[in-house]
Amino acid sequence: MKLKVDEEEVFLDPTNLEVDEVNLNDFLKEFSGTYNYYNTMWAKAQLIQRTFEDRYENTLNDRYVFFKMNDGGSDKLAEAKAKIHDSVVQAKKTMQTAKYVTQQLNGYLRSLDKAHEDALNLGYNLRKEMDKLYPNSIGASADKGMAKLMEEQG
Repeated sequence: MKLKVDEEEVFLDPTNLEVDEVNLNDFLKEFSGTYNYYNTMWAKAQLIQRTFEDRYENTLNDRYVFFKMNDGGSDKLAEAKAKIHDSVVQAKKTMQTAKYVTQQLNGYLRSLDKAHEDALNLGYNLRKEMDKLYPNSIGASADKGMAKLMEEQG
């Protein structure tokens, strides 16, 4: 999925979320940079969203004052006319699009968090499995050595 944040196209790459035994090390090495990039884009999208929200409010208020001053009538009538004015409708659509982009980036960051959690769990499980399959491996020996050292000191 491609999103546009300001003038930059951001690709929400689903392969960034895939973790298995083969790519675990690469995933963990690249995770920080990937997360930083998408977090930066999310922050930028939030800023743009707030800018468009302010623009929408200003346009709505401007049209409201215009209709209230020029047409008279009740506050409700001026508000209704302002809400259906083309410039207000367009500002609202732009604001909603910016909100959508922000929500998509936030969801992607949450998915990255979950993938990172899964990667850490996978690494832990793989180490435990290796220790059971190969009890005399370096990792198992180190664990046993540490346990023995703690037993002697404690």
